[in-house]
Amino acid sequence: SSGINAEYGGASLKLAVFYGSYVWMTHALFGLEIVFVPALLAAVFSLVPVVGVYWSSVPGFLVLWLVDGRVLRACGFMALQILPTYVIDMAVYSEIEGGWHPYITGLAVAGGMYYFGLEGAIIGPLVICL
Repeated sequence: SSGINAEYGGASLKLAVFYGSYVWMTHALFGLEIVFVPALLAAVFSLVPVVGVYWSSVPGFLVLWLVDGRVLRACGFMALQILPTYVIDMAVYSEIEGGWHPYITGLAVAGGMYYFGLEGAIIGPLVICL
């Protein structure tokens, strides 16, 4: 059991570092001024998969589309944000033997917070492990 938890924690850390760096790089590449907050949100969203990581890049998409008026560039930016969720996540989580899907963890956090309040973010996943 501790081996599975260690593998899952390692996979989560890999994804957090990847997504934080990737979002930072793509925001800088597209010339967006706000870089740190979306990168931090992406890392957090990859650790607690309640929403997709690409949601951290929606403000950048809106800036490119509505403020700069670059529709194609905005669509390309968002496509670059969505693509890794289909490729990288499956590659990293396939390394875990006997683990569960990350959305189970997200549901455990959400359900725990619903029933137990803020402490439920810890209690919910612990209950699932039992």
